Amino acid sequence: MRKEKFCQFCNKVFSIPPKRKKQKFCSQECCGKSQKTAKIRQICKYCKKDFFAKLWQKAKFCSHQCFAKNSKKQIQKICKQCNEKFTLLPSLRRVRFCSYKCYWEFSKGRPNGKKGKRYKVKCQTCGKEQEVTYYLKDKKKFCSKKCTNISLIGKIVSPKTLFRKGESYWLGKKRPPFSKEWREKMGIAIQGEKHHAWQGGISFEPYPPTFNRQLKDRIRVRDNFICQLCGVPELECNTQLDVHHIDYDKKNCKEENLISLCHSCHTKTGFNREKWIRKFKEVNYDKSRASRTKRN
Repeated sequence: MRKEKFCQFCNKVFSIPPKRKKQKFCSQECCGKSQKTAKIRQICKYCKKDFFAKLWQKAKFCSHQCFAKNSKKQIQKICKQCNEKFTLLPSLRRVRFCSYKCYWEFSKGRPNGKKGKRYKVKCQTCGKEQEVTYYLKDKKKFCSKKCTNISLIGKIVSPKTLFRKGESYWLGKKRPPFSKEWREKMGIAIQGEKHHAWQGGISFEPYPPTFNRQLKDRIRVRDNFICQLCGVPELECNTQLDVHHIDYDKKNCKEENLISLCHSCHTKTGFNREKWIRKFKEVNYDKSRASRTKRN
């Protein structure tokens, strides 16, 4: 037979089979919310006072002191601030204060304390007083940037500090030419895998035999000997138009995957490859569409 119970969170009535006698909530939502927010009144085992605790805590004592007093092994210590005795477990033998209040009062005026003393320091230019922490007591000399700039008037500044401020050393001078040894070192430092655009040596792979002169001429004729990016004809260029693979795959030599470009535009396609793949695919698609309409 099912039994009726009240939910401890929402106070709704719900039925339970006899196997689930310990169920306290009507649903998983009420159980989850109760663990975050709900609290239960409990009695301390040592001092027998009432206190509130969360469900998931399973607390038996109202404080750590009651827990320590209830245990068999205890240590008595004297507080450094109030000089009163307090009990602790042996695992907490390094504790020096009976409460946080004593700790904060003891830390006042000490350099490492969070609520440390403030020290008054005079500005060397205007003479104003300002409050400073223990660490800046000997370092702080000026109250603002204006006072620091005024103090620098008439002083000789070294060339190192001028260079740091942004005035270049070679301003109005001719830079001497770089030596051959320096150029060779810089070239070796950027070669191969050390270069930022290295992609595993793809440029050294050979082209297939199908990518020959006849196929290149056929694509240049299809594009009317004009660069498909900038529109410059081949006659104005000093060399023939380059034939570019749209998907950057040397083995894919289909006419749909090839396009003619001038040398300057072909060098641009080495970066932002995804952008150029989309653009050149659209150009070839528009061409194929135009050729179909002419035939019809």
